[in-house]
Amino acid sequence: MDPSISLNVAALVASLIALGVSSIIAFQQIRLSRHANQIPVALEFLWKMRPAEFLRREENLWTELPKQDAELPFLDLPQPLRDDAQEIATFYQTISYLIALGVIDERLAILPLHYRAPKTWSVIRQFVMNERARRADPLSFLNAFENLVGIINSSDVDDLSGRLFRNAMRQ
Repeated sequence: MDPSISLNVAALVASLIALGVSSIIAFQQIRLSRHANQIPVALEFLWKMRPAEFLRREENLWTELPKQDAELPFLDLPQPLRDDAQEIATFYQTISYLIALGVIDERLAILPLHYRAPKTWSVIRQFVMNERARRADPLSFLNAFENLVGIINSSDVDDLSGRLFRNAMRQ
């Protein structure tokens, strides 16, 4: 084989190897930066959810909403109950959007919310459905919160927890 052809083939192989290595590094960098973005978002969402006032207001919904007229649309709930329901439902709605956009890992949302979000949805559901009926649009109100509860209910929390913490211990 001609030395110039051998040199060209060697240069081509070296270029392909360099391209492969740089692609692998780029994909790892993308993965790391995605995870780096999750940390501040996750901390912010957990911080918002954990204050005693938030938990008290949510637990108040669990006891007070079942006492309301089941025919009321969500936005006709009495004050301050409506404000509490709106703020808490919007919090869960936002988490659903963050999952859908890939900003936070689904496991990171499901594990701390798997009890409270479905319980809250169960007490506001009828009022949400009434609001949607008034608007004549089934996707017009808190549909992302409903989707989040569906994801949570279809998840195996024990398996998610095990996988998450096994992966954390390996890193």
